[in-house]
Amino acid sequence: MQPSIKGSPSVATSLFHFYLFGNVHISLCAVALVFSTCTILDFHVRPEWLFVVFGGTLFLYSYQRWIGVKQKENIHYKGLAHQWNIRNQNILLALSVAGIVLAGIAIFSFSKQAWFVVLLTGFLSLFYSAPILRGKRRRVRDIGGAKILMIAITWMLVCIWIPVADKFKPSLVQVFSSEFSYVWKWSLVTFLMIFALTIPFDVRDIEFDKGVLRSLPMRIGEKSAVRLATLLLLISAIVFWRFESNIVHNNFPNGAWRSYVLWSILAIGILSRCNSKRHEYYFSFGIDGLIILLPFFLALIGN
Repeated sequence: MQPSIKGSPSVATSLFHFYLFGNVHISLCAVALVFSTCTILDFHVRPEWLFVVFGGTLFLYSYQRWIGVKQKENIHYKGLAHQWNIRNQNILLALSVAGIVLAGIAIFSFSKQAWFVVLLTGFLSLFYSAPILRGKRRRVRDIGGAKILMIAITWMLVCIWIPVADKFKPSLVQVFSSEFSYVWKWSLVTFLMIFALTIPFDVRDIEFDKGVLRSLPMRIGEKSAVRLATLLLLISAIVFWRFESNIVHNNFPNGAWRSYVLWSILAIGILSRCNSKRHEYYFSFGIDGLIILLPFFLALIGN
């Protein structure tokens, strides 16, 4: 059970909760992953990519939480984030609008290939968030196992393939050619990383999800889920090392794998302490914040 907010929070606490639960933090994480992608794939960042990724993430996360509140999901659940969402429905709606406007303004300069990726990820995200399935108006995220998979795929597309599609404007045939093999390698590493970092949130939500879906931690146990998350991070580091160190003409900057391995060690150390009794800040600020640290590791230690 997550702790509830008692009394009136201070101004600093209120601002922090807005930053964290208003999805500004997770949106900056997506921006950080775009910077990491540009470092690994060795090209300059366009500001428009950052605006679209930040605005799109802000919209999708705020909209998804607004939908959850409107559906009156577990209104008695005492988690900090959930109770903040219930009390601040109008703020979530305003952030959704602000995010889509910001992304919409920036996207007009994109190539048609980047537009295709944006529309694809938008469709996947709305399909994930909106209550469009038959029966009890369920969402894809309410299906056990689909939630983490959809998140990992969407983050990979947004933070890697939007910049790649806009910069190189490849045809569909080119995308699957050897010319873009190094992009797919980084995509695999990123997919494994995001999949691993998403598992702790299902651990956090065990109480919230009871009676709604059978999440991964419910199926295999909380401790086994945490072990799986750390194992996936370890595998992503080994995969990165294998791609860079043992393959000729890998296109990755020399030494980048060392930066990623060191970051993975930090991430594994933090994830290994995960359990459902941890404070909300550990998950929403700490686990997600690992993504913000990644480009700094790559910039300071790589090369």
